[in-house]
Amino acid sequence: MKRLNWPTKSIYIPPATSLSKPKKDFVYDAIFIGGGAAGRFGSAFLRAMGGTQFTFEMDNHLGGQCCKHNCVPEHFAYDNAVYMDHLRWFSGLTWMPEIPDKIPMVPIFELFRKVRDTNVYKFMTDQSKDQLGIEFDIYKEAKIVDPNTVEVDGERYKARNLVIATGARPRIPDIPGVHLKNVLTNRELVNIDYEPEKVVVIGAGKTAAGYTSFFRACGCDVTVVNRSPIYRFLDDDVREFVISNMKRRGIKIYENVKIKEIRGTEKVEGVVIEENGVEKVIPCDTVFLGTGVIPNSEIAKPLGVEIGPNNEIVVNRKFQTSIPNVYAIGDVTGPPYVMSKARQSGMYAARNIMGEDVEMPNRTIPEFMFTTYEVTWVGLTEKQCREQYGDAVVIKMPPFNLDIGLPLAERSMIMAHVHPEMSGFQKAIIEPKSRRFVGFWHVGYGAKAAFQYLAVLLDKGLTVDEMATFHELFLNAEHFIQLTRLRAGQKNLTSL
Repeated sequence: MKRLNWPTKSIYIPPATSLSKPKKDFVYDAIFIGGGAAGRFGSAFLRAMGGTQFTFEMDNHLGGQCCKHNCVPEHFAYDNAVYMDHLRWFSGLTWMPEIPDKIPMVPIFELFRKVRDTNVYKFMTDQSKDQLGIEFDIYKEAKIVDPNTVEVDGERYKARNLVIATGARPRIPDIPGVHLKNVLTNRELVNIDYEPEKVVVIGAGKTAAGYTSFFRACGCDVTVVNRSPIYRFLDDDVREFVISNMKRRGIKIYENVKIKEIRGTEKVEGVVIEENGVEKVIPCDTVFLGTGVIPNSEIAKPLGVEIGPNNEIVVNRKFQTSIPNVYAIGDVTGPPYVMSKARQSGMYAARNIMGEDVEMPNRTIPEFMFTTYEVTWVGLTEKQCREQYGDAVVIKMPPFNLDIGLPLAERSMIMAHVHPEMSGFQKAIIEPKSRRFVGFWHVGYGAKAAFQYLAVLLDKGLTVDEMATFHELFLNAEHFIQLTRLRAGQKNLTSL
């Protein structure tokens, strides 16, 4: 493969005249410390309500870690993984070309960095300044002096309220050898300058799942090790389908093991695990840490705000801390670490700062992760439904775990004809007495957007009978509407 001759360090730096300068003899309605998803949206919302704000961001851009190390590169890597996997599975079929077993990943991340460091950062800056009217400055580390004062570059600035939006960082486990060369988190991975051959993934969070798939798609030998069963948050049927297809791709999995050591002299040479009392060395040249995140709450500790057991700043549903006029938003407040919560937390903090008395509603949050597929879900698992309501009715496809070409939709049509056992899996969970849906699960492609709205319908008490009257786009990725019609006529619902 031809290596792309693009610069890897072309960072977009806005000209000094494009940014605001904070006023020393002025009291803002709010000073935001951090301009990531939460801080940027909170700043924009407060400005839209007529408030005055200033946002200090210590990085070279607004938008936070999502566009730099987290959501965007994870999606970018997954898109590449899907293309590579499909070409490999269909290699030589009809018009599809043969592709090599090993695909270089360095050029992939070079392309990501090229676009991120120019277009994405520029968009964040230009939109924030020109369209949203946010006042901000970058490369500025703010220190909190008191609940109404911050210090930046030796100057002090005042606000009626402080909003802490400092995000979270990768959690580094206490494992011998964890600081060896080629032990990577998602932050180091996007700057990778060598081609891994054998990768051990430690951890089984959502970030780890996506990059496990990417490493394997690039042709790496991949092993997942975890101290407990992986993906325990998934429905049992979904988890079984996901793991079986990971193994079908050649990914090796060790669950319920102790990670004893990352072995090597200067760089990684292997990972030592203990399984059932027996030590085993897994040779590798790269370790990827998917061991979660820890909130960056250190900046707030001198204020005396309440800090939770996982280093998070404790807030109420208005995003007020234990100190009056001090708010915290986004990942620094702990889980769930999802974009919707980060952005909305900024919005609700802004509304309260501007005099409204509002709490963020306790709505059901849809979630997703990448493996061989998009795995998207909202609501309860079948087990949780039985525990909570005493019974459950399920509608799933394919039924009874048959290896048939269903579900059938975009991005899975060829799969269903060539590898039907890998075309996907979906499941709807119903509380039979009320006939209400309580959970939706999908493994496949193209259904993710629908779950944003399924979450709302779930909270509104959507029933089997109501969904049976909806109009579907056939063939569609979710199939939930047409499957519901196969059961809505039953007085006493049974599983399908």
